[in-house]
Amino acid sequence: MYEKLFELVIYLTKFSYFYSHKHQKRAMEYTVIIHKDEESGWYTGKCVQVPGAMSQGKTLDELIENMKDAISLMLDCYKEEAREAYAGEKIFYRKVALA
Repeated sequence: MYEKLFELVIYLTKFSYFYSHKHQKRAMEYTVIIHKDEESGWYTGKCVQVPGAMSQGKTLDELIENMKDAISLMLDCYKEEAREAYAGEKIFYRKVALA
């Protein structure tokens, strides 16, 4: 049982895109490793905190917008996986703040 709760906490940390602090929504910040291909001039990015979130763009701005979409989509996937993994079970949610 505790193993499943631990797995749930991991899932929650992966898909917590926004958190509430005193009734205000604050955007989470993610680190993206960026590489520019010298031959093509394209940028590629990979999110450090969200496995599987990667994208590309002709410009840095395009890459950043594409990375926002990629991170959001991966977090949605993790959320759905967590729902399926714990379907029919009594679970609870708890927010964890890191300082």
